[in-house]
Amino acid sequence: VDNYVLNKFLGICPFLGVSKKSDQAVGMGISVIFVMLVATAATWPIQTYLLDPNGLGYLQTIVFILVIAALVQFVEIFLKKFIPALHKSLGVYLPLITTNCAVLGVTINNITYKVTGIADGAFKGNKKLKKVTIGKNVKTIGKSAFYGCKKLSKLTIKSTKLTTKKIGSKAFSKTPKSMKVTVPKKKFKTYKSMLIKKGVNKKAKFKKG
Repeated sequence: VDNYVLNKFLGICPFLGVSKKSDQAVGMGISVIFVMLVATAATWPIQTYLLDPNGLGYLQTIVFILVIAALVQFVEIFLKKFIPALHKSLGVYLPLITTNCAVLGVTINNITYKVTGIADGAFKGNKKLKKVTIGKNVKTIGKSAFYGCKKLSKLTIKSTKLTTKKIGSKAFSKTPKSMKVTVPKKKFKTYKSMLIKKGVNKKAKFKKG
């Protein structure tokens, strides 16, 4: 089921409240879809160009709710003026779109975050980890980040921003001798030497990515 309400269990309140009559359900559905579309288009640039660059990511939820509330007010004014019968039938459920978790959920899920670092001991002793891809935005790998990952068979590094100082001690210690390590072509010799110093077994198979 791809229905957002039934799949994510979000937006259940208005779904149950106005789904008894088809005309009300259609009106509410169109209103929620409109708010979702415009809110998503509005919140993404706010998050990307305003909140994140200024270190204000913690204000995400508050800002997103304010944007959604403004859009709901616009919809309510529009319906009250041009479709008063529908506005009256939706009643209290229309302004409640502001607190509809489905709308907020869609806007938040639309935001992606760049992973720039791996914390100390992030996967230490993980017995299920078999493959790891370290993205191009990663600048740091903490101490013992992958220490003791005995089933780690494939390590792919896409980042070219790593240095000896930015990789913690024993970051890859106690990993399998048969592990296959793929590193950027331009950094092959540098990375191979550096990773061995940080715990990758000398018998590991290195290749250029």
